[in-house]
Amino acid sequence: MTNTDTQGNTNFGRNPYITGVPIDDPKKLIGRENLFNFIQDNLDNNTKIILLHGLRRIGKSSVLQVFSCLDNHRDSLVCVNFDLQDKSQRSLNYILHCLATTIVDHVEQFNLEGEAVKIPKLQEFEGKEDLFLKTFLPQVYEKIGDKKIVLLLDEFDVIENNKNQEEIIKKGSKFFEYLKLLSHQDRLFIIPVVGRNVSELESISALFSSAPNQEIGLLDELSAKRLITKPAEGVLIYEQEAIDEIYKLCAGHPYFTQVICSDIFRQAAANNKRKVTRTDVKAIIDQSIEAAQGGLAWFWDGLSIPQQVIFSAVAEAQKRAGDALPDKGPIEILKEHGVTQTEELIQAIDQLFQKNWLDNTKRKVKVELVQCWVKKKYSIKQEIKRLENLNSGKIEPFVKKADELRQSGKNNDALHIYNTILVFNPNHYSSLLNLAQLNLEIANFDESIEFYERAYKFDPEANKQGFIDALKNYGNHLRLQENLYKAQVQFELVLDYEDRISERNQIEEIIKEIKHQIAAKYSQSLVSNSDESTTIKNNHNIYQLLSRTRNFSLTRVAAIVTIFGFIALVILLFNRLSTPCPQGQKKISFGFFCDKLEVKNPTLPNSINISNGEDILFSNITSSDPNYRISRQEGVKAYKNKDYPTASQHFQNARQANINDPEVLIYQNNALAREKGNPFILAVAVPVNNAQSIAQEILRGVAQAQDKFNADGGYQGRLLEIVIANDADDPDQAKEIAKQLAEKKEILGVIGHYSSRATKKALEEYTSATLPIISPTSTSIELKNDIFFRTVSSDAVFGEKLADYAYKSGLNQVVILYDSESAYSRSLERIFEQEFQRRNGKVAELIDFRTPAQNIRTKLLDSLNKNNAKGVLLFPDLQHTDLSLQLVQDKELKMRKLQFLGGDTLYSQNAFTAEGLIVAVPWFRQTQESKNFAHKALGFWGNEVSWRTATSFDAAQAFIETLKTFSPNVSRPEILSSLSQIDIPAYKTAGYRLKFGSDGETISKPILVQIKGGNFQQIQ
Repeated sequence: MTNTDTQGNTNFGRNPYITGVPIDDPKKLIGRENLFNFIQDNLDNNTKIILLHGLRRIGKSSVLQVFSCLDNHRDSLVCVNFDLQDKSQRSLNYILHCLATTIVDHVEQFNLEGEAVKIPKLQEFEGKEDLFLKTFLPQVYEKIGDKKIVLLLDEFDVIENNKNQEEIIKKGSKFFEYLKLLSHQDRLFIIPVVGRNVSELESISALFSSAPNQEIGLLDELSAKRLITKPAEGVLIYEQEAIDEIYKLCAGHPYFTQVICSDIFRQAAANNKRKVTRTDVKAIIDQSIEAAQGGLAWFWDGLSIPQQVIFSAVAEAQKRAGDALPDKGPIEILKEHGVTQTEELIQAIDQLFQKNWLDNTKRKVKVELVQCWVKKKYSIKQEIKRLENLNSGKIEPFVKKADELRQSGKNNDALHIYNTILVFNPNHYSSLLNLAQLNLEIANFDESIEFYERAYKFDPEANKQGFIDALKNYGNHLRLQENLYKAQVQFELVLDYEDRISERNQIEEIIKEIKHQIAAKYSQSLVSNSDESTTIKNNHNIYQLLSRTRNFSLTRVAAIVTIFGFIALVILLFNRLSTPCPQGQKKISFGFFCDKLEVKNPTLPNSINISNGEDILFSNITSSDPNYRISRQEGVKAYKNKDYPTASQHFQNARQANINDPEVLIYQNNALAREKGNPFILAVAVPVNNAQSIAQEILRGVAQAQDKFNADGGYQGRLLEIVIANDADDPDQAKEIAKQLAEKKEILGVIGHYSSRATKKALEEYTSATLPIISPTSTSIELKNDIFFRTVSSDAVFGEKLADYAYKSGLNQVVILYDSESAYSRSLERIFEQEFQRRNGKVAELIDFRTPAQNIRTKLLDSLNKNNAKGVLLFPDLQHTDLSLQLVQDKELKMRKLQFLGGDTLYSQNAFTAEGLIVAVPWFRQTQESKNFAHKALGFWGNEVSWRTATSFDAAQAFIETLKTFSPNVSRPEILSSLSQIDIPAYKTAGYRLKFGSDGETISKPILVQIKGGNFQQIQ
């Protein structure tokens, strides 16, 4: 599509809107002034590489063309436009030859004096890549005098357009590495333009991580409206409502703005109408969508499958809502269609938002014209079926094997493999349907109906009859088992889906028959049934059951219920009084009820404290989905029976019902690892009893790392199993736990413990067994051992960081509150005091949290009155965090304008009301380095994660990397030796390079954050 002469009216002149070719006239490119200033400023500062990136059809080529034509730098720069579009499969030699030719063409345009630059022939570059650097470029420099060369590389990322990342690096990085050599030339500058976000191109990001980058994004509102009116100035008059409507449709996207305006101009010329109204704009939309078809298709092809699915879901939500904001997000829309939420889908929402395709609500498409096109061309139904193509490389061999087993009649084996496929891709539609059919064939009715219901939501037309047949078969099976009430439910469900009159009549007759059977059964057995729970249940249901029966009036039913209700009550009271309590419980409330005996700090012999799937440690975690509790119980039962495929499926169901539960995900992966055979085994020790939320934060990091390792196929055919141990944050129990873990020779390493005091006690056992331990949370400087490592900075680093900040902020005197019985608190206090005094700061007083709570505030006020302290350092253990936050919020203390600073135990949602508090933390989700992992974790868990999840992920990654360096028969000493040598790049961790010093300490540094406006913000 190109500039076109207006047909039908020569008075209008040539169509001024450019829609198909790059703009090369600076007067016609609107709204990029700030971008040109950014480029020029960096060139003036001798920045050798400047990365530009933007969406497709956003005007990247136009920016390069116009920049090279600007008059203000023609005396100092030779701008060389070099398009890499057709060079994705070419060798480095070929690209260098083409580049040399293009440079000479641009140099010759200046008509400079002197000898012509000789271009080496293509064959001369063979095996002599340095010819370009050492022979060709010096000739160019001599020819251009004092000028500098600026290489403007369009479609730069096309060199790494292969979707296989290993192939990308293998093919593309040679050219990228050569560019790095070029960037060392004093007079050569490089501006690559990337057609996607730089963060999506891992090899580019890694090679040019220090290069400044700028997005070529949507135009701001003022520039967008100038683009609408200025080209046709003097020819067309746009009413304000028309301008607003175009901006609403295009949101500042220059290409789509030009397409609509071009069609409006053509239509206006044809009708000899110079005023453009909102009605004119609305009338042209369908025509503009057709005109923009090529650009729209290019945009769509540039999205990943999850992004396309999310886009179609957002479009569907907008279609339902009309002009209002949709009341449902894309994930909710997809769940209505049977789609299971996955990490890829959650990430796709953020990716589309970051690319400016979604607005701030993430429920509306920002460029409305695109939403109109998607709504017309791509239905949500057809898009969600494409989710089956995700992870196809891993899944296809499984699909082939399962299909073969099914054809040969080995249904149970096929069933297991189809279940495994859903672990890799929960939205693999054909496996879902196969599971529905297979489970029905072997009379696993509950599972069959569950899968059929999802398949029905995916494609109602194709799966409606299968779903109905499954419900009917289950209903008939239940009738044979005399489970009449449940049978009735199944047949009533059939009526919700069956629309054939003859079939409905038949089902209604079956339901009536079941009701009569129920009424007869309960009328015969109600009095004789002495079991109190059954009596109560029958009494609860009998009114409804009998009232629907033809032979009973409502009055008679009420009388019967009253009589039998009284009988049931007598039976209930007698049973309550005469029945003894179960073991471990006692009578309360006059002997009518039982309750658990109080047990403080349960120890190993009397409670369950170690599990890898045989028991649920977090038994009080609940979910609104009733399937969660049932699935956990069934998973444990199957795991105990060594039925690992079934256990895996049940644990997977539990995770779907509660995505935020790391325990069931670990057990699901353990079941997969056991089924595969000969797993690597690690342990993680957490405080289940006394700090459950913290325990889960730690487990999320471990579970996420385990899941990724196993999903990637493990190492040499072996997957990873994680043993969870509960140390209750009690040193004695931690020691006993450590002893048991150390005795299990198959355990290769331990992640934990949470507190320094528990870790210190456990170290005694790990040391004697040469069992490596990595703690993600224990920071005490008292923890020193050859087998001990940590992914969190020690208190020595935290204390120094806080002391340095306090002194530089002008806090010459401070008061410290600490816990004398906490190893963490003692060491943090000690280091801070040493470092603060070394900087000539003074600690006015130490206040022990072990002082009675009511006296701590008084002691603090007295100390502040006696001294001129302006800062308060809070180093509480977990037990005293609430008290610390209360002090920060104390009205009288606030009036003194104190600066409160604290350790990482204060980093929690509970602290959001403690305005002004500064905390040192090991990891912060909003830093540039952490954002990638934070986004992944958000999608993985459905909630934002804490620093403990990040450092626990890194601890697990450290062990995983060591596993990959040995043969399958890896030993504890080998793991220990390897840990001191690992050096894991940032893209494999929670955001920072992971390396241990000779003392086992991480090289990463803490971050200072402050509560502002009810949220933590990084202090730069």
